[in-house]
Amino acid sequence: MTDLATPRSSHDAESQGVVSESTRLLLDRIVALSIGLRAAMRELSDITNGVSSTLQDLEILVLLEAAPGSRPVGWNQLQRRLVLTSGALAHRLAKMEEAGLIRRTRIPSDRRQVMVEATAEGLDDLQSVVRDLTPSDLTDALSLVERRLSRLLAALDGAA
Repeated sequence: MTDLATPRSSHDAESQGVVSESTRLLLDRIVALSIGLRAAMRELSDITNGVSSTLQDLEILVLLEAAPGSRPVGWNQLQRRLVLTSGALAHRLAKMEEAGLIRRTRIPSDRRQVMVEATAEGLDDLQSVVRDLTPSDLTDALSLVERRLSRLLAALDGAA
């Protein structure tokens, strides 16, 4: 039986870990940024309190509502704009469709293409979020997130 605390080679003794020190510093920065972004997203999600939609749902509803002429939006366009994997987008849209917030339809001439549009219920949900918000509320929420991200980036730059 090998003692896990005992290095297996002289190389292991020198590295004292799986990754080099420079890689560790970069990984620490990535983790800190990820945690900071999640915290910022939690602060933004406070805006959606009291409605059925998640912040991701609202992102999608805002993009659909903003489509010229309120026309359906293509799957690929949504995927690019939201920077989501195909699987993540499929999961999110399935949940939204189940909740009645969106409708997905296939193009008859090319069944591979999917178009997405907000339903009346989805637009009502979006309106319930923004109904009581003033531009000042939105600016305050955005400023809070921007300040948090600025502090986070400054701390990460200082650690480099």
